[in-house]
Amino acid sequence: MGFACYSCIIVYDDVLLGGDLTVIRTKLNGAFLSNQLNGVRRKKIATIAQGASIVHLHADELKKINITYPTREEQDKIAHFIDCLDERIATQNKIIKNKKSLIISLIIEILLSVLSLVESFLSLNLFSMINNLLKLLWTIFKEVKRIWSKKKT
Repeated sequence: MGFACYSCIIVYDDVLLGGDLTVIRTKLNGAFLSNQLNGVRRKKIATIAQGASIVHLHADELKKINITYPTREEQDKIAHFIDCLDERIATQNKIIKNKKSLIISLIIEILLSVLSLVESFLSLNLFSMINNLLKLLWTIFKEVKRIWSKKKT
């Protein structure tokens, strides 16, 4: 594994690199190594990083971290598996975000129906009371029906 450290800003095809940049030249799978450095070995790296307000990690210190690794074929499989997990997590986060939005909109819809119902009770308008009660029940029924149909599939 070779290390090169640069402490200047480099402009190349609209790409800016600067500050403490450590380039690691290795035959290891890059995604596998990244997972090792950013995941498994992260705490060890944090203990050797130096600086109070700006933390630096020097190449000489990084060289001291011992990384055991499997064959390249296994590294490729592990990196692919981690990529699949990352994609699955991103998908699940999108689903959760959509569910939260759906729940919030349903709560708002039910609250508006309840407020309309309360307003009609306060105005003692029988037709309006019945109408708003039916709207509230219909809103609840639609959601129960949607949930029920999803459970069957």
